[in-house]
Amino acid sequence: MNTKLLAVLITLSAFTACNNTATTIITNADSTVVITDTVSSKHSVDSATIVSAVNDAIEEVTTEITDFYTASGSEPGWYINLKQSSNGDYPVEVQLNYGKEIWKGTLSRKMETGGNKINLLGKLNFNDKKQDFSVIITKEKCIQSASGDNGNASVIVKTNGVSYKACGNTVK
Repeated sequence: MNTKLLAVLITLSAFTACNNTATTIITNADSTVVITDTVSSKHSVDSATIVSAVNDAIEEVTTEITDFYTASGSEPGWYINLKQSSNGDYPVEVQLNYGKEIWKGTLSRKMETGGNKINLLGKLNFNDKKQDFSVIITKEKCIQSASGDNGNASVIVKTNGVSYKACGNTVK
């Protein structure tokens, strides 16, 4: 559990020892938090402050899926946005043919070689089609040949017998 959310919940628990209580339930994305708002003569906390703090903590917890790598190439124009989730899967969006095809799905880590290469495999969806994709990320400095842009990883996307190569960047 996220330490910020845990701290808010512990603070709320400390106030529940008093008499006057009201319960508020907040649901945000996949998270549900029950708040017991207690007021006493010694401690007075308005529920708006508590709700705001809990919403901030929930937002922080639910955004644990962060951008991981992005890469784009030209001729033909393509783009990948790869995220890493806490369960080890990688939600991905690949745009091919200058954005005419947008493939989405989840890739799984297949293997890692020498600590600098990650190989991801899976099926992605576009309209009613499913297609095998593999993404190979090699953590190394690279320069995009067409644009001269720098990247901190070389990225190869393979699908349907075609390889797309570019420089990628870690996004935090």
